Amino acid sequence: MGGGWVSRYQERVIITVLVSLLALGSQLVAAQEASGGAPPAGTERGATLHAVSEEVYLDIVAHVLKENGFPAGRQELAADALEGIRVLPGKPKPPPPVGDFSYVEVVGCLTAGPQRTWMLTRASEPVAVPAASTRPSTEAATATPLGTQTFHLLDAMAYAPDGHRGHKMYVRGLLIKLPGDQRMTISSFEMVAPTCPE
Repeated sequence: MGGGWVSRYQERVIITVLVSLLALGSQLVAAQEASGGAPPAGTERGATLHAVSEEVYLDIVAHVLKENGFPAGRQELAADALEGIRVLPGKPKPPPPVGDFSYVEVVGCLTAGPQRTWMLTRASEPVAVPAASTRPSTEAATATPLGTQTFHLLDAMAYAPDGHRGHKMYVRGLLIKLPGDQRMTISSFEMVAPTCPE
């Protein structure tokens, strides 16, 4: 396959799962009908199975694929067409909008504030990132230009900030927006450059 296509193995796994989902739904409905409407043996007491149409199952499958970034096809998804489907990886979702209590990353200059507080000054605009992000920060942050934002780093003392005074730093954490003040907790704190150029 050409670049950008998933492997033949991945493709077969995805199609097999989709076919199995449709088959399982049909088997459950058939089992209930055969038992006169009673739940088949092995289901939890009181559980009820409802006859769900093939179209509903296909809608569920289409939704799962869409939410996982797979692009829509030219035709509506049909059960008898699953074997002929070629699955392409979708474009990554855009980052969510930044708001209060967003998990973000920024780059800026570490500056001492009043009463042993620490600030990230001349900082870039915050960019939302997944809370479990493990992306290598320094490589991307090195090219990130400084900006005009200022953030009060709430727990900077836990990261020995004195040794990084005046350094260009990468910070990832929770953004807390207050009137006239932006604060950040810290989950990642890394030096990008030993100086903060003008």
